[in-house]
Amino acid sequence: MSRVPASFVLALGVLGLLAWSRWAYRAGVARRPLLLLTMLAGVWPAALVLIEWARLYDTPRIRFGRPNWTVPAALAIGFLVSRLLRLPARLGDTRRVLLEVTTAFAACLSAYAATGLELGHALDRLTVVVALDRSRSIDLVPRATSRFETEQKLAETGMREDDQIAVVAFGAGAAVEEPPRPRSQLPSAQRVEIARDGTDIAAGIRQSLAEIPPDSAARIVLLTDGVATRGDTTQAALAATALGVPIDVIPLDQGQLTDVRVVSVRVAPRAAEGEALDLRVVTQSSDAAEVTLRVYRDGELVRSGPTRIARGEDVVFLRETATEPGLHRYDVELSALNAAQDRAPDDNAGSGFVRVRGSSSALAIESDPALSIAMRRALESAAFRVDAVGPSAIPTDLAGFARYDLIVLGDVSASDLAPAQLDALKSYVRDLGGGLLLMGGDHALGPGGYARTPIEDISPVSFDLKQDQRRGSLAEVIAVDYSGSMAMTTNGKTKLELANEAAVRSAELLGSGDRLGVMHVDTAVAWTVPLAGVADKADIAARIRRVGPGGGGIFVDLALAAGY
Repeated sequence: MSRVPASFVLALGVLGLLAWSRWAYRAGVARRPLLLLTMLAGVWPAALVLIEWARLYDTPRIRFGRPNWTVPAALAIGFLVSRLLRLPARLGDTRRVLLEVTTAFAACLSAYAATGLELGHALDRLTVVVALDRSRSIDLVPRATSRFETEQKLAETGMREDDQIAVVAFGAGAAVEEPPRPRSQLPSAQRVEIARDGTDIAAGIRQSLAEIPPDSAARIVLLTDGVATRGDTTQAALAATALGVPIDVIPLDQGQLTDVRVVSVRVAPRAAEGEALDLRVVTQSSDAAEVTLRVYRDGELVRSGPTRIARGEDVVFLRETATEPGLHRYDVELSALNAAQDRAPDDNAGSGFVRVRGSSSALAIESDPALSIAMRRALESAAFRVDAVGPSAIPTDLAGFARYDLIVLGDVSASDLAPAQLDALKSYVRDLGGGLLLMGGDHALGPGGYARTPIEDISPVSFDLKQDQRRGSLAEVIAVDYSGSMAMTTNGKTKLELANEAAVRSAELLGSGDRLGVMHVDTAVAWTVPLAGVADKADIAARIRRVGPGGGGIFVDLALAAGY
């Protein structure tokens, strides 16, 4: 059976109405009062017949977005047709027909627009989204991988050629493993990496809903053990119900999986130097097992040997000695001698922290360690143990700073420390209560030093000069290369964006009594900020950041001459 477009059916109805009107006019009934009532009475049965015809012939569906406007639109069209039938007789037949057809056609289109006429096909394509639980608890399900493959094949078996299938994997989060593909296309061999330390079924449902194409019906096939540890599964299911997407759940029953794991590592939070430390390693095992136990202190192996743990929960006692003052981390790992007793080795480690008290320690940081001799003597006379280092030996993380009770920051520029080191030093003072002594120097304090850095955040002073009248004014010209090569990207930013940001940071350090000029140079000089007093720093920053890459090369001599 051939399909007849609904728009064609409506067009036939309009033409039929015009033909009937012409016949009525020729028959002399055009001026009768019952003509308009007859036309209006025939509009609604005709519309119902047309809609039913469209349904039977599987044509696009007809819907009115604003059904309340249909009656006024029908009355307006009827009035217009009645007026068309009263056209003066002096008009020729051809002109009369053209006028009637074009006017009636325009009126119908206007009525369709007013009533919000919509034509569309019924959805006849299905997208099946298979959501796979890849959290760590799935390791307890026997033959989970083969179950996943079997269910995907079963989902494809009942699909038609126009249908699609997609795969979403979820654990602590959710990600698309395979976007929607037709049945005839081979599945991808890729496997997405997701965090497995939790089960968020709600995230899997939401990600599945996001993958449904707008021109397709859909259903979600959820394969999970049902052990949700985060997210609101009920709310996600309600969202799917509101969208009319059914969810088929295939439960995966957990089996008995032999496992040996570390539940926790418990150690006293504080100890004195030379004091004995008791580490209590709490384990859990499906059966009694022989294991190898390894203990690391600050990443270095300090003990390794075999031991036996009982079935269920057991405690292994270890004794260590607190040797050095500072914050230390103890990591304990175990591995079963018989691999068959531990099918899930991902949970075989634990950690504990202890702060060892002893003689006070200090870290003196100088651009040249030889310059810290006087500071070392002063601290040693106060019973401090002092380590003097240069910029290259500054600790790189919080644990490195936590080994000391005091950090002495001498004549070291902020540019000698990486952003991660500045953040770690801030956390050392703010979170751990460590001591920080700022000695300063030509390269440390004042403009260009630690202003607007984490060090200033934890300091009781500001590194900006507030009394501008006590210092001389400065005239600064910044030349920025914006040739074509500056459009290259580095870490998600173009070279020009980084250069513009450096110019903005430099401008922010100037005061109201200073003068600033910024030029962008390729084969010619373009003054972005003409040399003038620093009045509106926000406007200066916006003007600098707006400049995009230019072209050609970079003429350094032009920049130097113009700046001079």
